[in-house]
Amino acid sequence: DAYLEELAQHDLFSGAVLVAHRGRPVFKRAIGFADLAHHTPNHVDTRFALASLGKMFTAVAVLRLADAGALSLSDPVSRFVPEYPSRIGDRITVRHLLTHTSGVELDDVEGFNRAKAAAASLDELVRVHVAFLDSLGNPERAFPLTEYDYSNEGYDLLGVIVERAAGMPYMAYLREEVFGPAGMTATGAVSEPFVAHLARGYSGSLGWGSLPAVGQRVEHYADAAFPEPAGGHYSTVGDLLRFADALQRGDLLFPETLEQAFSRAVAVSEEPGRASYYGLGFSVEEEFGHTVVGHDGAFSGISTVLSMYPELGYTIVVLSNYSFAARTVSRHIRELVVAQ
Repeated sequence: DAYLEELAQHDLFSGAVLVAHRGRPVFKRAIGFADLAHHTPNHVDTRFALASLGKMFTAVAVLRLADAGALSLSDPVSRFVPEYPSRIGDRITVRHLLTHTSGVELDDVEGFNRAKAAAASLDELVRVHVAFLDSLGNPERAFPLTEYDYSNEGYDLLGVIVERAAGMPYMAYLREEVFGPAGMTATGAVSEPFVAHLARGYSGSLGWGSLPAVGQRVEHYADAAFPEPAGGHYSTVGDLLRFADALQRGDLLFPETLEQAFSRAVAVSEEPGRASYYGLGFSVEEEFGHTVVGHDGAFSGISTVLSMYPELGYTIVVLSNYSFAARTVSRHIRELVVAQ
């Protein structure tokens, strides 16, 4: 608590923090402002944009469909997205998309992001993908990759697969099959016409995460006309604890499927003492002799972390409406947890 107070006094953190042990909150605190212009304070039930932390929701949706027999992780993308050229769609599978090994990564392609922003639906986004796939290299390029290469486009494709395999809109499936069973009533898509109690995001005028508040600019999240499966969600610290608890109780996935989701499917970094892997929609880290499973998110005016310690029983949720602030707080809490 004193640590958060000190950060807030120097305007280095604004957001909400929750720490729970075996499902019971042992620390919960909100600090800073959800809206600086109106001096609206953050509360523990304030909703925050999540950025890539929401990839876990998309992954769980896909895995629930696999548990239900509506798809297989070995299915080629072309089964659900026939618009993709066969040289790619027939080679990459649902599992490749989940583990960021598909090789479909277009964020750095000039013009792609503008075209994506103009899309009005996930189906239109597929057409944008296809229009820019030649930017990935020569037609003989190998797909999938043999190594990890983080891909927002892969997770947007997974959202398309959810819609087509489930026969309903992506967010409708999430509400019915993920948020509902987990008891998450304050989670949704930032593209909704109006989101009550959503914190406005702030980043410094000198660039991403440049603080303090002097010259801060407001970041607007809801530019997309449709829910973005790669990271267009919002939630609260309480709902994310419910999500973590429902996962670990087995309310969302079969035990063997959850084990795969939390597995070390692909190496990200294998530094001694702090190895990092990616499972099926979840980051898996080894640090201080313990396994930490979860995800983080970062964008201009957004920084978020959800960390689960399966062996120790701790869950840490840090949501901030400041760029890059959440990871610092999460790291501090992790050190406190492993010192117990």
